[in-house]
Amino acid sequence: MTDIFEIMKSRRSVRTFRGDNVPDSDIRKIIEYAVMAPSGSNQQPWKFMVIRDRALKNSMAGCVNGKISAVKGNIKSAKAEEHFKGYLQYLTFFQDAPVVICVLTRPHRSVFENILHKYMPEEEKEKQFFVDASIQSVSAAVQNLLLAAHAMGYGTCWMTGPIIAQREIEQVLGVEEPWHLTSIIPLGKPREIRPGYFSRKPVDEVLIFKK
Repeated sequence: MTDIFEIMKSRRSVRTFRGDNVPDSDIRKIIEYAVMAPSGSNQQPWKFMVIRDRALKNSMAGCVNGKISAVKGNIKSAKAEEHFKGYLQYLTFFQDAPVVICVLTRPHRSVFENILHKYMPEEEKEKQFFVDASIQSVSAAVQNLLLAAHAMGYGTCWMTGPIIAQREIEQVLGVEEPWHLTSIIPLGKPREIRPGYFSRKPVDEVLIFKK
């Protein structure tokens, strides 16, 4: 696949994987494209930790399951419990992928943002929405990662649900400040490719021209 528009259109979230090996060279190539993403002040506030070890993946899933149990016991609403149970299948399937990529970022403020935080009047700070440049930057890198992996015949899924156990997983992985886990990307050859995709809103519904 070489047409970028076709790659974007045909990418799907993949949640079941074959056991095929993913060569280190392919992972390096995928990350090479991931880090071509733009970032605030070109700070490139990202790291990509590759996990293959089955025991380590299971430990990560165990951290998530521990948080699930803690939340589950506090739910009093039958409707909330139903929705919660329905979502559980999407939290730990990463452990069955051949490779798991843990995406890390660190806080970053541009020089301009630091000036604003220091010198903007307090009453104006309350009205000001300060953009989290590091999260936006790492998100751009993740999107590149997903597209590059798809172009190379791999399946991925952008997972943020497991971040309910962020601190616990960081401890298991040995992540140190100022870095933090922002998302988990399982990677491998898809076991099945589902045709079609979730419907998208019509362009006219989301596009605004100010003339």
